[in-house]
Amino acid sequence: MQNQRRHRRPPHIAGMLSLNAFFKKNSRKFLKIVNSER
Repeated sequence: MQNQRRHRRPPHIAGMLSLNAFFKKNSRKFLKIVNSER
């Protein structure tokens, strides 16, 4: 029963989605940082 509950809403997928949105939002900032470090 607990496994089924876990399967319905895996938390790691939600975390990955939020991380993906975060990176898409701040991709330009990250690119600037990476370019300045080189």
